[in-house]
Amino acid sequence: IVQDSQEKILAYLQQNIENTDVSNIADYHTALTLQLYAEFSLITMARVNAVAHIKWEQIDLENRTAEEVLEKEGYNQTLLVGSDAAFAGRDSYFSEHGNYNIVDTKSLKADGRLPENYDEWWGYEDEKLFAYAKAILTELGESGEPFNFTTLTADTHFPDGYVCPDCTEEYDQQYPNVLRCSSRKVSELIQWIQQQPFYENTTI
Repeated sequence: IVQDSQEKILAYLQQNIENTDVSNIADYHTALTLQLYAEFSLITMARVNAVAHIKWEQIDLENRTAEEVLEKEGYNQTLLVGSDAAFAGRDSYFSEHGNYNIVDTKSLKADGRLPENYDEWWGYEDEKLFAYAKAILTELGESGEPFNFTTLTADTHFPDGYVCPDCTEEYDQQYPNVLRCSSRKVSELIQWIQQQPFYENTTI
C-alpha cells in the first residue's frame, strides 16, 4: 500500500507541476500545495516503513525529537523568528524540546537590537531576519561548540506575502514576486554560509 501510494503521488505531482502556469496565482498555489503534500507524505511513508521494523525496546522515549537528541549530544540550539515566538505556542515547544535560545521580537527589543515601537508585517521583515541570522551564526560558529540553528521566514506568509524594497515585478501578481524574492534571499544566505569557516562541518 505504501509503495503504491508513493508512485501515485509522484505521478500526480509531476503531471500537475508540468502543466502549471506560474503566472496564475491559483495554479501556482496549487502547485506549491501539491509539492509540499508530496514531500511530507513521502517523509511520513518513509517513517511508516521504518517504524514497521522497530521493536518497542528500541525506542528511546526520553529523546523523542531531533531537538532533544541534539540537546543530549551537547548542541547549542537557537531559534530565530520574525515575530513573537509565543504565537501558537512555539516558545513552549522549543523550550521544552531542546532547550533552545529563542530570538524573537520580544528578545530583540529587550536587547536593544530592535526599536521598542518597531512593528512591521508579523513583527519585522525578513531583510532584518537574515541579517540577524548571519550575526547569530557567526557567534555560534566562533564558539567552537556544536550548534543547531533554526529560523522561520515570514515574508512569504499567505495570502499575498510582504513586498520588501528588494522585490522585483517579474510576475503580474504580488505573491509569485514575493516568493521569487524570498528564494533569492534564502539562496544568498546559503551562499554566505558556504563561505564561513564553520561550513565544512555543517549540514543545511
